[in-house]
Amino acid sequence: MEERPEPADTVQAAACTTTSGGFLAMVRSRLEALATPDADPRRTAAALALGVFLSFSPLLGLQILIGFSAALALRLSRVAMLVGLCANLPWIMIPWYAITTGAAAAILGLSTANLTDRLAELFTVPVWQLAFWGRGADLVGTFFWPFLIGPFAGALVLGALAYIAGLRFLERRLARIRARALGSPSVGLPGDAEERAADRHVHDAQRPGFQP
Repeated sequence: MEERPEPADTVQAAACTTTSGGFLAMVRSRLEALATPDADPRRTAAALALGVFLSFSPLLGLQILIGFSAALALRLSRVAMLVGLCANLPWIMIPWYAITTGAAAAILGLSTANLTDRLAELFTVPVWQLAFWGRGADLVGTFFWPFLIGPFAGALVLGALAYIAGLRFLERRLARIRARALGSPSVGLPGDAEERAADRHVHDAQRPGFQP
């Protein structure tokens, strides 16, 4: 099943946010918008999972290019891809790469001295500046295999979890939509109470009074 073309303003509306609450609200609202009867939930979930995988992968500076190239080539949802690419929030980026790289280095029997400090120093520079790549080259020269293996393996796990969670959410949402179209009450659908509670949480978080 082919995905419908997505308007440019819809793609732009899926802009990344730097807070966990804002990100979760954005994910839910975008997936709700993508849960339409003529869209294949498996393809939407696949786009989300690929975006999450790239976001946490060691392919720094190439995630967006690879993600949107794959979305265009495979005719996947660009909105779901962008949501996934935003998953690696700035405040968890350094701990993520430090932990996964350190774990891989420990498995390979390599020293991890000053790894966290060097990663923190690396991410103080924007990725488009030459200084970022210079510091990155120095870091990779020491931790090439741990930096490649650790985040890559972790990203595979997170991508798989994102696919399972995204597909489950989309299928439940589509079941509710079909039930309403048939004139059947959706109260008895599995997980409906939890979704209504989550809806209230998302709407409350989006009220101006709750904004930081």
